[in-house]
Amino acid sequence: MKRSRLKSLNTKETEAELRCLYPYADPEKQIEAFYKRKLKHFLLAVFGAIVLAVCSAAGQQASKELMSGNLIKREGYEGDPKTVELFALNGYTGEEERIEVRVQEKRYSDEILDEMLYSLEEKVPGLLLGENTSADAIGKDLTFTGSFSDYPFAVSYKTDHPLLLSSDGVLHKDKLAEQENVRDGIPVRVNMTLTCEDYRGEISFYVRLVLQEEERDRSFKEVVNDAISKASEESREEDYLRLPEKLNETPVSYRETPSKEPFLILVIGLVAAILLYKREDDNLKEQVKKRNKQLLEDYPMIVNKFALFYSVGMTTKGIFLKLCRDYEETKRRKNGPGFRYVYEEMLLTRAKMEEGIGEIAAYEDFARRCKHPKYRQLVNLMEQAVSKGKSDISMTLSKEIQRAFAERKNHAKELGEEAGTKLLLPMFLMLLVVIIVIMVPAFLAFQI
Repeated sequence: MKRSRLKSLNTKETEAELRCLYPYADPEKQIEAFYKRKLKHFLLAVFGAIVLAVCSAAGQQASKELMSGNLIKREGYEGDPKTVELFALNGYTGEEERIEVRVQEKRYSDEILDEMLYSLEEKVPGLLLGENTSADAIGKDLTFTGSFSDYPFAVSYKTDHPLLLSSDGVLHKDKLAEQENVRDGIPVRVNMTLTCEDYRGEISFYVRLVLQEEERDRSFKEVVNDAISKASEESREEDYLRLPEKLNETPVSYRETPSKEPFLILVIGLVAAILLYKREDDNLKEQVKKRNKQLLEDYPMIVNKFALFYSVGMTTKGIFLKLCRDYEETKRRKNGPGFRYVYEEMLLTRAKMEEGIGEIAAYEDFARRCKHPKYRQLVNLMEQAVSKGKSDISMTLSKEIQRAFAERKNHAKELGEEAGTKLLLPMFLMLLVVIIVIMVPAFLAFQI
């Protein structure tokens, strides 16, 4: 059953090509092996695409932000806001809208911020002295910073003598010198305003610093986005943002934006599988092309040997068998010509003659298997020599030798031209490299 299915996929062209490439092998087995190989590559590519697509989908599932239908996990206190793309579905009308939900990081409670403010107050003004050694002897600029490490506050500064000490910590020595009792020191009060979201606190001291608070841009659209923004603000102290399930008594559900990555992987894998399946046909045609090229290359020498042996009186069959023996001898040598299709066909023809097939019938079968017009011409001459024994066949063979070597010369010339064309791209690349090596240093030197 399995072989019959594979055989149904077979085409006459493929079968003929396989018979040319493997003359000794069982055609049925070769066809079956060929299509098994094609199906194997195709199925492996499809399986790989499916595995990658499943892994990608699993990764997408693992990285989903939406949990339990309406929960999105916030980042921690030191985290960053994130944006999640969702679809909001109207439970009554079935209308579905694509929205972007901005989930802010977790916010500190007022109690925690009060404790942090008291902790920071104990360290001020020591954190702001800069190059000064004491808050009672400020002779240089103070280091006012807009924030402190380990604290979430944004800090701004204000002094009660801005002409002497500005809100950015700069000490105006010329103005200070004009003040009375400068030797005793000019007390300057500095007020620190610390903010974190809606929280606001103050610290007073005699050292100054400033940095404007950065405002966070928030962009939401339509009614559902406003409701989500409000819910986000109200649940900042919680680990999760709970999306509203109703808007004005209208139920709302959510789903994440589907990823196209698994689908793309699957499509690419299927395309690769089809290309691999077709590649076997292309490889087969390429092998047939190389076989025909090799047959054309060997033809002049075979005609030349046949004419030489025929001129010394050898029979057609004797010449044919000698060529077979010579090929077997050279094939056994390490420096021999290796596998040659035409001689392998000759060996198969010899085996058929040994089985009892007539000489002319064997030559006809040889020409049919070679599938090359040149060998059909040679077989015609061999049949004339066998059946008619014409004496003028030597002259005909001489003319055929001249034509064969002329064609071989032209073929070699064409191959040389093709090789020269293939070398154009590497030559252009080498020229480009040379130009870069010469021009870049010259350009750099010109700029200097």
